[in-house]
This record gives sequence, C-alpha cells and structure tokens, in this order.
Amino acid sequence: MKAHAMGFAIFLALAALLLIGALRAGSSSAAGPGATAVLALPDVVVAPGAQVTVPVTLALDQGAVYSVDLAITYDPSVATAISVTQGAIATGFSLASNLSVSGLIRIAMAGAEPITTDGELVRITFQAVGASGSTTILRMTQGQINEGALSGSLTNGSLAIAVESPFQTLTAGWNLIGLPLRPASAYTAESLLDEIAAQGGDCNEIDRWLNGGWSAHLYHLPFNDFHLALGEGYFIKCARATNWRYWGGNLAAPQSITLMPGWNLVAFPKLPLPTTAQSLLDEIIAQGGSCSEIDRWVNGGWEAHINGYPFNNFQIESNAGYFLKCDQHSTYTPGGTSS
Repeated sequence: MKAHAMGFAIFLALAALLLIGALRAGSSSAAGPGATAVLALPDVVVAPGAQVTVPVTLALDQGAVYSVDLAITYDPSVATAISVTQGAIATGFSLASNLSVSGLIRIAMAGAEPITTDGELVRITFQAVGASGSTTILRMTQGQINEGALSGSLTNGSLAIAVESPFQTLTAGWNLIGLPLRPASAYTAESLLDEIAAQGGDCNEIDRWLNGGWSAHLYHLPFNDFHLALGEGYFIKCARATNWRYWGGNLAAPQSITLMPGWNLVAFPKLPLPTTAQSLLDEIIAQGGSCSEIDRWVNGGWEAHINGYPFNNFQIESNAGYFLKCDQHSTYTPGGTSS
C-alpha cells in the first residue's frame, strides 16, 4: 500500500510539472472556437500468454493539443498493463504514467510544441494473463485535453484472449456465414479463402451485399479483395463440403448494426440471450427500427419469417448470415435499451 501511494505521489508530481510547462507554452486560444477531438481505443485480440500493444489514437478536427490526461480501466484478471510509451505524433511530449493500481492506467503528457495532426498518441503494452476466451472492456474514464479547454469524446475499446471457434460446416454450393469471433488477424476475402484452403477446403468465391447488389471476390484474382467485418453476412461458394475454424476473440459487448431501408445482409456475433427471428424483429422495433422480414439460407434456398406471423420462427445463430428487410434507417444493438 505504501509503495502504491508513493508511486501515485510521484506520478502526480510529474504530471503537475508537465502541465505547468504546457500551460506556459500554450495559449488559452490554442483550441480555437468549436474545436473538437476524439480519443479512441481499438478492439484487439491477443494469443493466450502473449503481449499486445494497444494504441490510444487522437482524431483532431482543428486546434492544437498541448496536454492530455488519461485514465483507463480494465479487468486485471484478463490482462496486465506493463508499459506506456509515446505514440508517433507525441514523440516530442514528456510523459508520466502510473500502473501501480491493478486495473487502472493513469497517463499525463504535455509538450511545448503542440500536436496538430491525427495519429497514435500513446501505446500501452498489455500482458495476457486470462484464460482463452476471456475479454475485458478498455474503458477510458478520463480524457482531458488542454486542461479541458478543448472538448472531445471518448471511444472505449476491448481486449480479448484468443479462442478457437467451433467448426463451421461449409457445404458444397453456397453458404451464408457470419463471423462469431473477432479474428486475431483481420480477414480480407482472399485471406479467408486462403485459410479455408489451408484446412483442406475448396472454396472459390466470396460475395457481400453492397448498395443493393452483389459484390464478388473470386479466389486468386486480384480484384475486389474486400475486408470482412463483424456484423455482416457473406456468401461463400465451395466445390465440396468442409469444416473450417479460426482463432479470434469473444466480443466484450454486442455489436451495433446499422440497418438501411431495403435488404440488409447481417450477422449477430454476440447475442446476450437466446434469440428467435420474431424476438429479433421485436427488439429492433423496440429500439426505434422498422423491419418486417428476416430470411435465412437453408439447404440451398431461402426460408423467411414475416413479422407477426407464427411460421418459421427459427433460432438466430452467431455463425450465420441473415437478410433483413427494413423500412427505415436505424441502429440495432442486441440486448440494447428500448428507444
């Protein structure tokens, strides 16, 4: 306890010196009228027992940054913060950090020459200590810029210890899938087909739904190699049946999904409760959306559930894709609050 108190006192003293220097160098008008900034943490996946470096990024629409105070909390049973260093846009800043309290990161940084560009502000290295499949939210509880003179918003991130997904059965023909885990390495259409081939599969095309039509990537061709995203559905065409699995991280919280008027090809990687087609439509409506139909791909054809009818009220699965027909723009978060 005495060591923690002494470490925190040293941190406060260093932070005070940094801020005094910054305030002397900067002016009260450094932010400019209406200037705003976004401080953000990403979602990352790390192998069990490994280390991962997590950046805190700054997006600045205008103005100048002379000082930043950060506080970030996390679950210490999942990971341990072991070091903090300046990011690429802050190499000229002085930095003081305090990691002595388990599950809490405190950072103070300042410089006479201001930051005026976007990029990585600080880099935090974590050691994974939790079990495979465990996750923690990286919650930014404080993000003060220029002693509060520049307004900003904070975006939380997450850290997940990788786990191997259940086998995904891909049949001969078309398969409509979603990603149930956040991939340890982000997929493009080509890299996903590469991984399936490495596991003995023979799939030669992956399609996404884009602006009301199909956008296809053909295996080994250099065109349209799009990135795959959580919350989206994809059609994969295979020459023969195979089983495929991958390493990824469980989501710390359900994925919010943007729904547009017309058909939406979506997936639901994290559902807090068992969900049927009807209960999903009910929840979308309760959150201010308006969707009338959800379709799944079964045995080479479509099976539809219409809102309010008792037929085909199928279970929603985290590794499948679905077509949703909606009447208006809305955002849906599984398990979210009603509007």
